[in-house]
Amino acid sequence: MSYKTSQKKYLKEVDLRQGDYVKVTRKAFRGEGDWVEDWFDRMNSSIGVTNVLFEIDFDNRGLVVNGYLYPYFVIEKIRDRDWNSLLRINLDFSSLQTTKEEQLIILSLFDSVFALNQQEIIQLLELIHI
Repeated sequence: MSYKTSQKKYLKEVDLRQGDYVKVTRKAFRGEGDWVEDWFDRMNSSIGVTNVLFEIDFDNRGLVVNGYLYPYFVIEKIRDRDWNSLLRINLDFSSLQTTKEEQLIILSLFDSVFALNQQEIIQLLELIHI
């Protein structure tokens, strides 16, 4: 099966769409699974981190995450947002010299960027220990 056919099948099976949250699971190599792009060292920083699927290359060269084309077979759709991975750290406001107002401003910034629903706001509040 060609890369183009395999990617199309994967997108349908996983119901993967532009704007979905995804995680790059591992490094890939040119030619692996008929993928024709190159893996750059800078792409390694996305492994294991939750990101937004920016674009699906319908010429079937890959999926655009963080400005790079990744092959579909290293992309995992995130059904529930993994805040530790998304933020890369576990934020603990108790160790910072911030006021409740400053903490709420930070939360509102997250809300405007990530369009949080009520359950996600609760999860984020628990994560940052407010």
